[in-house]
Amino acid sequence: MIGSAVAVAGLLLTSGVYRGSLITSLIFAVISLSLVVVTGYAGQVSLAQLSLAGGRSSERNRAKSFAADEIERITQMLLEASRRSGYMNPVVAASTENKVRRMVRRLHITGADAAMWLGMLRQILWKLQNSE
Repeated sequence: MIGSAVAVAGLLLTSGVYRGSLITSLIFAVISLSLVVVTGYAGQVSLAQLSLAGGRSSERNRAKSFAADEIERITQMLLEASRRSGYMNPVVAASTENKVRRMVRRLHITGADAAMWLGMLRQILWKLQNSE
């Protein structure tokens, strides 16, 4: 209560840079207080938030497993295209496969992008097969 009165008085009695600084300080104070409500006084996430997050975790796991299958198919198709095109050296094939796997994982491919990647790679493999 007293803090609110001091803040209002400060806003009425200041101008220019001081008023802007006071407004910024008040904004950060409100944000900090709302953060305490969200995380609790000790900075811990409340059980209600965990229960809400837990309800969606099974959906997330299903999406991740679907994405993992798609990413594995993309990886296999890239490896097959590199073999057919002559890019992959048989002597260092294992090393190249590991590098391709890491590269595909770093791409963070979404579901819509995975469908496009698979379509492009199917076309490339088809062209490589028909050119032989």
